[in-house]
Amino acid sequence: MPEVILSLTHDSLMELLHSLTDNDLQYLADRLADKFQPHAQGTYTIAEISEKLKLSPETISDRIHKGEFGDVIRDGRRYRVTAAGLQQYIDQHSGQTYHKQEPPQPQYRRKHVNPGRI
Repeated sequence: MPEVILSLTHDSLMELLHSLTDNDLQYLADRLADKFQPHAQGTYTIAEISEKLKLSPETISDRIHKGEFGDVIRDGRRYRVTAAGLQQYIDQHSGQTYHKQEPPQPQYRRKHVNPGRI
């Protein structure tokens, strides 16, 4: 996103703020909360988990809703996953990779040899 620099007077800023809807104000509050409030140590945002696990944010969000990260913390309209929840997910979804087994080699029978008279 390109950086935009605005120059506003106090009065024009106040006028702009008064013209915003509740949804606009909630969006601004959510965006600013990340900047000014340090998140609880040992918790992760969807974006942080997405980057760490190399999965899309939508996939992480879906798996949070399915309960695959255990109990999560609601931070306004966003979710925060605890370190224990993230570790639980990693433990459940990691392990030995599946390797396709080679088909067994055919067992060749020895040619029947007549031992002669018994």
